[in-house]
Amino acid sequence: MPTGLIPFTQQLVQLVNQPTPGTFLAPNPATNSLLFFNGAISAEGDKDEITQSDWLFSAPQNSGISNIRFSAEGDIRAVGNANAGTLPPWDFLMRLAGHVVTVTAGTKVLYEPTQSITINGSMDSHQSGEQYLAKDCKAVLLSFKAEIGKTPLLRFRILGAESSDPADSALANAVTTDFIVPLNCSTDTGKLIYDGVAIEAYAFEIDFGAALETKPNFEVSYTALASRSVSISVRQNKQDLSVMNYWARAKTGAKVPLILGLTSSLQTAKGVKWTFPAFQLSELPLLTQDGNFTQRTLKGYAIAETAGSEYDAEFGNVTI
Repeated sequence: MPTGLIPFTQQLVQLVNQPTPGTFLAPNPATNSLLFFNGAISAEGDKDEITQSDWLFSAPQNSGISNIRFSAEGDIRAVGNANAGTLPPWDFLMRLAGHVVTVTAGTKVLYEPTQSITINGSMDSHQSGEQYLAKDCKAVLLSFKAEIGKTPLLRFRILGAESSDPADSALANAVTTDFIVPLNCSTDTGKLIYDGVAIEAYAFEIDFGAALETKPNFEVSYTALASRSVSISVRQNKQDLSVMNYWARAKTGAKVPLILGLTSSLQTAKGVKWTFPAFQLSELPLLTQDGNFTQRTLKGYAIAETAGSEYDAEFGNVTI
């Protein structure tokens, strides 16, 4: 597999009279109608190249749109080789940009795209040696979704051994885990480590290690849980409520359910369990080399359960 950047540009114009199922892209103020977009890019094979790029635009009938133009540019870089016994570190550098121009009744309207773009691909690798704990591991990139002005989301599935013992790392004992990971567009450094198997590509580092919780293959719609013990301070109205040490179970993704087992120096707070059913992350907490969270300020909603009673609590900022 060669090393380098593979740039690509795809421009395709296609008008359809009848609206087709798609995703809302932008309103057309001239006709009060909607513009739809379906698109997919796939990277296949053992070379770092784009093998397929398809774009489809459609507009409602009689919308008056006479011209649609969209362009997108990006780079996908694969570093390393695909020889047996090694895991090629993949470095996805997607920079998406473009615009849509519609011409209606002589009036030109410029839209900045807000639509997600999905990129599909797959990578297989057989592991051996002391560097990797899994004999056989398969990582499948399910989707890459990028929205202008928002953090891109990378969704991929890893099939690997539940145990790090080489004797138990055959695919027969493996589990499938789905990850939904927000990416940092500003840097291309970092890696995700799954039981010692590193996949380069990301602007952060998470070491799941033995704390990774997985589900058997027959269970679907599962997002991996990363368990980590950290300390946080909860503050509301600039007053310290308590300082907690807890074991966090958090799904990686834009919305993170967070279950906290609370232990506090406050007598009234002992044994409280806080549940964050939809914990909104503006940015995935970064991990330093020693596994500690860097500081991030978050907002959310909590339910506290004590001695069979349930209390609702809204809070402003949580800094971890």
